[in-house]
Amino acid sequence: PMIPVSLSMTAAQHSALAKSMVSQGAGAGAFLLCGRRDGDRRQRLLLRQFHPIRGAPRARPTSNTVACLIGSLEPLLQEAAESGLSVVVLRYDVEARPDPLAAIGVGDRALVRALRSQLSPGISLSAGSMSNDGRIRAWALLDDEELHPFETVSVVGDDLEFWFAQGNFVETPAFAASHAQAFGARTTACFQRLSFGVVGCSGTGGPLIEMLTRLGAGELVLIDDDRVEVRNLNRIPNTTMADARAKR
Repeated sequence: PMIPVSLSMTAAQHSALAKSMVSQGAGAGAFLLCGRRDGDRRQRLLLRQFHPIRGAPRARPTSNTVACLIGSLEPLLQEAAESGLSVVVLRYDVEARPDPLAAIGVGDRALVRALRSQLSPGISLSAGSMSNDGRIRAWALLDDEELHPFETVSVVGDDLEFWFAQGNFVETPAFAASHAQAFGARTTACFQRLSFGVVGCSGTGGPLIEMLTRLGAGELVLIDDDRVEVRNLNRIPNTTMADARAKR
């Protein structure tokens, strides 16, 4: 099975991408070049640059149409191959169709298949859609034509925006019911699906870790190369002399 894939971009990139799509209107598209990190548990794509796609029909294209489009993308394909970048073909889906096959369109699937033959085997290719409200969905197009949805698409700026493959709402656990009343069910649900990294787990990090846990954080990644000792025992919540003697 494929490991989960996520796509991230800055708010400035997302805003520029949305403006480009809207200015082109229905059928607009963009060619995204993304850096890639392959981890043990997930593959992460980070948008570096995008370029508008013009003249690519959503309906079934001819081989000449696809060939002309690939020819116009040649410099970008070369850059992707030389720098080991991943490629996402994004389409403006004005109707926000829930069916991924309809959202992507026959034309983009044909384009991705043709691009696959032009790029090095290690370069990943995906297709996606952006709706009127700016929401982005993306899918890896596998060799057998199966679509594998990206786990998360996120936008990072003054605010954080997340779009999850399984929808943005999950059931709120009983202990977090009061949190949902205070912060909203959507925020609480999003919190449960995110990973939080804490660097330094004693005086400041210790209480923070406890608060994140009580708020229902989905996952905590804790980083600290220090050990529990008598000198720092009073700075680490819930530790005892037994922990110090064991040098945990």
